[in-house]
Amino acid sequence: MIKIKKSAFTLSEALITLSIVGVLGVIVLPGLIKDSINKANVALLQSTVSQLNDAVLTELTKTNVTNIEDTAVYKTPDKFLQRTFDVAEVCKTATPNACYANTSKDYKTANGDTTSLAYSSKAVLLTNGVVIDILTTNTTSTAPGHMPVSIDLNGPKGPNILGVDRHLPCLAKTSDPTTGRQVGTVGGCIRTSAGTTATSNNTLLSRCKSGNTEVCYYLLEQSGFDPNYLNKTY
Repeated sequence: MIKIKKSAFTLSEALITLSIVGVLGVIVLPGLIKDSINKANVALLQSTVSQLNDAVLTELTKTNVTNIEDTAVYKTPDKFLQRTFDVAEVCKTATPNACYANTSKDYKTANGDTTSLAYSSKAVLLTNGVVIDILTTNTTSTAPGHMPVSIDLNGPKGPNILGVDRHLPCLAKTSDPTTGRQVGTVGGCIRTSAGTTATSNNTLLSRCKSGNTEVCYYLLEQSGFDPNYLNKTY
Protein backbone atom coordinates (compact mmCIF):
# COMPACT_ATOMS: atom_id res chain seq x y z
CA MET A 1 0.00 0.00 0.00
CA ILE A 2 1.25 3.43 -0.92
CA LYS A 3 1.03 5.91 1.90
CA ILE A 4 0.28 9.49 0.92
CA LYS A 5 1.96 12.00 3.14
CA LYS A 6 -0.37 14.89 3.96
CA SER A 7 1.19 18.25 4.61
CA ALA A 8 -0.37 20.81 6.93
CA PHE A 9 0.42 24.20 8.41
CA THR A 10 2.26 24.19 11.68
CA LEU A 11 0.92 26.29 14.52
CA SER A 12 3.67 28.87 14.08
CA GLU A 13 2.95 29.17 10.34
CA ALA A 14 -0.75 29.67 11.02
CA LEU A 15 -0.02 32.34 13.61
CA ILE A 16 2.31 34.17 11.22
CA THR A 17 -0.35 34.08 8.50
CA LEU A 18 -2.99 35.43 10.85
CA SER A 19 -0.61 38.18 11.95
CA ILE A 20 0.00 39.23 8.34
CA VAL A 21 -3.73 39.25 7.59
CA GLY A 22 -4.31 41.34 10.72
CA VAL A 23 -1.68 43.89 9.74
CA LEU A 24 -3.11 44.17 6.22
CA GLY A 25 -6.57 44.66 7.71
CA VAL A 26 -5.32 47.49 9.93
CA ILE A 27 -3.73 49.18 6.91
CA VAL A 28 -6.51 48.68 4.35
CA LEU A 29 -9.74 48.72 6.37
CA PRO A 30 -9.67 52.39 7.50
CA GLY A 31 -9.20 53.51 3.88
CA LEU A 32 -12.11 51.38 2.73
CA ILE A 33 -14.34 52.73 5.51
CA LYS A 34 -13.37 56.34 4.71
CA ASP A 35 -14.03 55.78 1.00
CA SER A 36 -17.44 54.29 1.78
CA ILE A 37 -18.36 57.23 4.04
CA ASN A 38 -17.24 59.75 1.39
CA LYS A 39 -19.39 58.06 -1.27
CA ALA A 40 -22.41 58.00 1.04
CA ASN A 41 -21.92 61.69 1.89
CA VAL A 42 -21.73 62.73 -1.76
CA ALA A 43 -24.85 60.72 -2.60
CA LEU A 44 -26.71 62.37 0.30
CA LEU A 45 -25.51 65.81 -0.80
CA GLN A 46 -26.66 65.25 -4.39
CA SER A 47 -30.07 64.04 -3.20
CA THR A 48 -30.51 67.06 -0.90
CA VAL A 49 -29.50 69.57 -3.59
CA SER A 50 -31.77 67.92 -6.15
CA GLN A 51 -34.78 68.05 -3.82
CA LEU A 52 -34.06 71.68 -2.93
CA ASN A 53 -33.62 72.61 -6.59
CA ASP A 54 -36.98 71.07 -7.53
CA ALA A 55 -38.74 72.78 -4.62
CA VAL A 56 -37.38 76.24 -5.48
CA LEU A 57 -38.39 75.90 -9.13
CA THR A 58 -41.85 74.75 -8.06
CA GLU A 59 -42.14 77.78 -5.76
CA LEU A 60 -41.25 80.13 -8.62
CA THR A 61 -43.81 78.52 -10.87
CA LYS A 62 -46.50 78.60 -8.18
CA THR A 63 -45.96 82.28 -7.36
CA ASN A 64 -45.38 83.24 -11.00
CA VAL A 65 -42.38 85.47 -10.29
CA THR A 66 -38.87 85.69 -11.73
CA ASN A 67 -36.90 86.79 -8.68
CA ILE A 68 -36.13 84.63 -5.66
CA GLU A 69 -36.50 87.62 -3.32
CA ASP A 70 -40.22 87.72 -4.15
CA THR A 71 -40.79 84.18 -2.84
CA ALA A 72 -40.94 82.39 0.51
CA VAL A 73 -37.52 80.91 -0.30
CA TYR A 74 -36.07 84.33 0.54
CA LYS A 75 -38.73 85.88 2.80
CA THR A 76 -39.37 82.92 5.14
CA PRO A 77 -36.74 80.27 4.33
CA ASP A 78 -37.40 78.22 7.46
CA LYS A 79 -41.10 77.86 6.62
CA PHE A 80 -40.28 77.09 3.00
CA LEU A 81 -37.89 74.33 4.06
CA GLN A 82 -40.48 72.92 6.47
CA ARG A 83 -42.88 72.53 3.56
CA THR A 84 -40.20 70.88 1.43
CA PHE A 85 -38.34 68.50 3.75
CA ASP A 86 -39.00 66.36 6.81
CA VAL A 87 -37.82 68.88 9.41
CA ALA A 88 -37.08 67.85 12.98
CA GLU A 89 -36.21 71.30 14.35
CA VAL A 90 -35.76 74.95 13.37
CA CYS A 91 -32.65 76.36 15.06
CA LYS A 92 -33.34 79.95 16.07
CA THR A 93 -30.93 80.12 18.99
CA ALA A 94 -27.24 80.99 19.02
CA THR A 95 -24.74 78.22 18.42
CA PRO A 96 -24.02 75.60 19.58
CA ASN A 97 -27.48 74.20 18.95
CA ALA A 98 -29.20 71.26 17.24
CA CYS A 99 -28.00 72.49 13.83
CA TYR A 100 -24.49 73.78 14.51
CA ALA A 101 -21.55 73.16 16.77
CA ASN A 102 -19.66 76.21 18.08
CA THR A 103 -19.28 78.28 14.91
CA SER A 104 -16.15 80.06 16.14
CA LYS A 105 -14.00 77.05 17.02
CA ASP A 106 -15.45 73.67 16.01
CA TYR A 107 -15.16 73.94 12.22
CA LYS A 108 -12.01 73.31 10.23
CA THR A 109 -10.78 73.76 6.69
CA ALA A 110 -9.55 70.81 4.63
CA ASN A 111 -6.03 71.97 5.57
CA GLY A 112 -6.85 71.43 9.25
CA ASP A 113 -7.07 75.10 10.26
CA THR A 114 -9.83 76.31 12.58
CA THR A 115 -12.28 78.64 10.85
CA SER A 116 -15.36 80.67 11.75
CA LEU A 117 -18.69 79.88 10.17
CA ALA A 118 -21.55 82.02 8.86
CA TYR A 119 -25.02 80.88 9.88
CA SER A 120 -28.55 82.22 10.21
CA SER A 121 -31.25 81.93 12.86
CA LYS A 122 -33.48 80.00 10.45
CA ALA A 123 -31.47 76.86 9.76
CA VAL A 124 -33.39 73.60 9.86
CA LEU A 125 -32.34 70.17 11.06
CA LEU A 126 -33.87 67.41 8.96
CA THR A 127 -34.94 64.08 10.39
CA ASN A 128 -32.02 62.41 8.54
CA GLY A 129 -29.50 64.64 10.35
CA VAL A 130 -28.78 67.03 7.47
CA VAL A 131 -28.85 70.78 8.19
CA ILE A 132 -29.95 73.27 5.51
CA ASP A 133 -29.45 76.99 5.99
CA ILE A 134 -30.45 79.45 3.24
CA LEU A 135 -28.14 82.38 3.96
CA THR A 136 -30.31 85.26 2.75
CA THR A 137 -28.18 87.86 4.56
CA ASN A 138 -24.90 86.71 2.98
CA THR A 139 -25.65 87.42 -0.66
CA THR A 140 -22.90 90.05 -0.92
CA SER A 141 -20.24 87.50 0.02
CA THR A 142 -21.19 85.05 -2.69
CA ALA A 143 -20.98 85.14 -6.48
CA PRO A 144 -22.96 87.98 -8.12
CA GLY A 145 -26.62 87.11 -8.60
CA HIS A 146 -26.48 84.10 -6.28
CA MET A 147 -27.36 83.25 -2.70
CA PRO A 148 -25.36 80.73 -0.64
CA VAL A 149 -27.06 77.67 0.81
CA SER A 150 -25.26 75.91 3.64
CA ILE A 151 -25.71 72.13 3.65
CA ASP A 152 -24.15 70.28 6.57
CA LEU A 153 -24.52 66.54 6.12
CA ASN A 154 -24.22 65.61 9.79
CA GLY A 155 -25.21 68.79 11.60
CA PRO A 156 -23.17 69.60 14.72
CA LYS A 157 -21.53 66.17 14.77
CA GLY A 158 -17.88 65.89 13.74
CA PRO A 159 -15.70 66.04 11.79
CA ASN A 160 -17.16 69.44 10.71
CA ILE A 161 -14.74 69.99 7.84
CA LEU A 162 -15.54 72.53 5.13
CA GLY A 163 -15.76 70.78 1.77
CA VAL A 164 -16.11 67.34 3.39
CA ASP A 165 -19.30 67.29 5.44
CA ARG A 166 -20.23 70.96 5.00
CA HIS A 167 -20.88 72.38 1.53
CA LEU A 168 -22.04 75.69 0.12
CA PRO A 169 -23.81 75.46 -3.24
CA CYS A 170 -25.36 78.63 -4.68
CA LEU A 171 -28.97 79.43 -5.47
CA ALA A 172 -29.38 81.64 -8.56
CA LYS A 173 -31.48 84.69 -7.63
CA THR A 174 -31.95 85.75 -11.23
CA SER A 175 -31.27 84.16 -14.61
CA ASP A 176 -27.72 84.61 -15.89
CA PRO A 177 -27.43 84.55 -19.70
CA THR A 178 -23.62 84.48 -19.41
CA THR A 179 -23.47 81.14 -17.62
CA GLY A 180 -26.86 79.82 -18.73
CA ARG A 181 -27.85 79.37 -15.08
CA GLN A 182 -31.60 79.82 -14.69
CA VAL A 183 -33.24 81.57 -11.74
CA GLY A 184 -33.95 79.13 -8.92
CA THR A 185 -31.36 76.53 -9.87
CA VAL A 186 -28.93 75.31 -7.22
CA GLY A 187 -25.34 74.55 -8.16
CA GLY A 188 -21.70 75.55 -7.99
CA CYS A 189 -20.46 79.13 -8.25
CA ILE A 190 -17.31 81.13 -7.57
CA ARG A 191 -17.30 84.42 -5.69
CA THR A 192 -15.34 87.21 -7.39
CA SER A 193 -12.65 87.31 -4.68
CA ALA A 194 -11.85 83.62 -5.24
CA GLY A 195 -11.47 83.72 -9.01
CA THR A 196 -13.53 82.90 -12.09
CA THR A 197 -14.37 79.82 -14.13
CA ALA A 198 -11.15 80.57 -16.02
CA THR A 199 -9.03 80.19 -12.87
CA SER A 200 -7.07 76.94 -12.87
CA ASN A 201 -8.62 74.11 -10.90
CA ASN A 202 -5.39 73.62 -8.95
CA THR A 203 -5.60 77.24 -7.75
CA LEU A 204 -9.27 76.81 -6.89
CA LEU A 205 -8.48 73.58 -5.02
CA SER A 206 -5.94 75.46 -2.90
CA ARG A 207 -8.56 78.10 -2.06
CA CYS A 208 -11.10 75.38 -1.30
CA LYS A 209 -8.73 73.70 1.15
CA SER A 210 -8.14 77.08 2.79
CA GLY A 211 -11.83 77.39 3.59
CA ASN A 212 -13.73 78.74 0.56
CA THR A 213 -16.67 76.34 0.69
CA GLU A 214 -18.38 77.74 -2.41
CA VAL A 215 -15.29 76.87 -4.44
CA CYS A 216 -15.27 73.40 -2.85
CA TYR A 217 -18.78 72.69 -4.07
CA TYR A 218 -17.95 74.11 -7.51
CA LEU A 219 -14.96 71.75 -7.80
CA LEU A 220 -16.98 68.80 -6.51
CA GLU A 221 -19.60 69.49 -9.18
CA GLN A 222 -16.92 69.90 -11.87
CA SER A 223 -15.38 66.56 -10.87
CA GLY A 224 -18.66 64.76 -11.53
CA PHE A 225 -19.16 64.46 -7.76
CA ASP A 226 -16.02 62.43 -7.24
CA PRO A 227 -15.87 61.60 -3.47
CA ASN A 228 -12.07 62.02 -3.63
CA TYR A 229 -12.12 65.39 -5.38
CA LEU A 230 -9.99 67.00 -2.67
CA ASN A 231 -7.12 64.65 -3.51
CA LYS A 232 -7.22 65.15 -7.29
CA THR A 233 -4.40 66.70 -9.27
CA TYR A 234 -5.76 68.81 -12.08
